[in-house]
Amino acid sequence: MSSWQDFAELKCLIDLDITLLNETSLRVGCRETRKTTVIDNPVERKTIIVNGKKKEIPYIPGSTLKGCMRSLAERIAKSWGWWVCNPFSHEDKEREDLEEPCIVCKVFGGGGSRSKRVASHVSFSDAYPERPEEVITTTRTRTAIDRVLGSVRSGALFTVEEIPPGFRWKFSMRITNIDLSDSSDDRAKLLKALLKWLSDPGIHVGSLKSVGYGLVKMIEVKAHRYTIVDGELRKETLTLNI
Repeated sequence: MSSWQDFAELKCLIDLDITLLNETSLRVGCRETRKTTVIDNPVERKTIIVNGKKKEIPYIPGSTLKGCMRSLAERIAKSWGWWVCNPFSHEDKEREDLEEPCIVCKVFGGGGSRSKRVASHVSFSDAYPERPEEVITTTRTRTAIDRVLGSVRSGALFTVEEIPPGFRWKFSMRITNIDLSDSSDDRAKLLKALLKWLSDPGIHVGSLKSVGYGLVKMIEVKAHRYTIVDGELRKETLTLNI
């Protein structure tokens, strides 16, 4: 069995508890305008329990974080000269069927169209404000740009909701059967490069990235590795050299 098909047994489990800081304004947009607001483009919210009471707070979906990290992984892998598949290319899917999934698919899931597919080795939780009772949002009025004329579109004002810079966000990342301390595993090498990039210079998440929104950086990470030794679960603190 190939290393990327290693879900039959649990070899190694790494949990990362990560703290992010949004250095610029952040907005992960909501698909639908909420009925309780006059804002044209509100941010995504979820109801959680804060101090024993239900509260709607902004959050960053785990799917958003995973998508941004996968996109960055593709760019890093290509810069190293590694082949990365185009998930919309029939030819690339056929190549993965004949050979094996590309390095990014081996980490984030995917692969060929038939037998050479693999589940994701990484999972991401949603990111919530470290202090949900303190997080605030502000609104800004923006003007739509006519993409043909390259100028302001007449009468096209709209409001967007955003989270100001300076808030801390907590989320967890779980890595299954990829040991980050294994220097011989290209998947571990790619994941460590992603974590280093997340620390500095950071990544952009959410919308309006082209105008500087959504820059987040990892400011703290706690890592634990779980293994099974002689039938017993062993937990140890892991130091990441990134």
